[in-house]
Amino acid sequence: MATTTVTGDVQVGSTFQYTNRVVLPADVTSTTSYADLTGLSFYAKAGNTYRFKFTVMTTCAATTDGHAVSISGPASPTFLAYVGNQPTGATTEVVTNGAAYDLPAAQTTTTAATAGNIHTVEGFIQPSTSGNVIARIIADNTSVVAKGYLSSVEYVRVG
Repeated sequence: MATTTVTGDVQVGSTFQYTNRVVLPADVTSTTSYADLTGLSFYAKAGNTYRFKFTVMTTCAATTDGHAVSISGPASPTFLAYVGNQPTGATTEVVTNGAAYDLPAAQTTTTAATAGNIHTVEGFIQPSTSGNVIARIIADNTSVVAKGYLSSVEYVRVG
């Protein structure tokens, strides 16, 4: 078995690092412009590189209640790349490749189901200033809800 030590916030001496998880503590109702999912974030230190995966479970009143999930974070990151998956039907989804915050720029007009949709946003960030990386949601109507305790972010410092 390899010996590992922890230096600062990164594990060294091994081929793996600790994965951290934060769970959304309560339901958040969406708005028609991007809004933070308060409590679904992680702190990223300037100059470090992080791999992240946000998984957001949403419910809505009708399949015509389209919505999207994205991220925001510290201003002017040195590096940012992510892919977001938004369910738009039983067998369809919109895939967005992002290199800026709040993409896609607009929500979808349909969603897969009223009882539950799983959105994922995963990628890498190297912030130039320290701060929180947070999930955000936008909707075409106010009845879309990000579900507390069913939504989470997993992240790990990789550099």
